[in-house]
Amino acid sequence: MTDPPTTTRTGPSYSAYNELSSRPAAPSSGLTEDEARGFHSAFIGGFIGFTVIAAVAHFLVWQWRPWIPGTAGYPAATAQTAPAVQAPATVASNVR
Repeated sequence: MTDPPTTTRTGPSYSAYNELSSRPAAPSSGLTEDEARGFHSAFIGGFIGFTVIAAVAHFLVWQWRPWIPGTAGYPAATAQTAPAVQAPATVASNVR
């Protein structure tokens, strides 16, 4: 089996690109490699911690009240209503 033929593009737009792409990329953050690795490990650790806390919270809410109710819907016993509050007597009604 033979390799497919390769084509080389030439011209002003491609020559400038080839010259720039042959250089190693300089870091744009201004951090050294050790600092970048330290930041990356802290970021990943924080992301994993946040994800674990969010998963536990979602699980607890699911246990309290599933997001998708069954065919009968939610039971009426779980709906709590506030007790009726009587309006307070006004000061003017107590004056003779």
